[in-house]
Parts: sequence; C-alpha cells; structure tokens
Amino acid sequence: MQHPHHSWLFHMRLPYLSIQQNQIIDNKNSNLNLALILENEKLKNS
Repeated sequence: MQHPHHSWLFHMRLPYLSIQQNQIIDNKNSNLNLALILENEKLKNS
C-alpha cells in the first residue's frame, strides 16, 4: 500500500534536502580522501 500524502511530502522535500546533504557528504568524502592520501604518503616516506 502506498501512502500518497507521505510520498508527496517526501518528494516535495527531497530535492531541497538532497542538495544540502550531497554537499555535506561531498565535503566529508573529500576530507576523508585527503586524510587517507596523507596517511599513505607518511607510510611510504617512513
């Protein structure tokens, strides 16, 4: 069973939420990747 009012609310809010969340996730991922790269460089150099 679908809940029309629920999915409608969800879809109305989704674009707004996903834009913000994707930006936050992208920032976290790039920071994490940077940290991992730096760790790898340290290990290589040691």
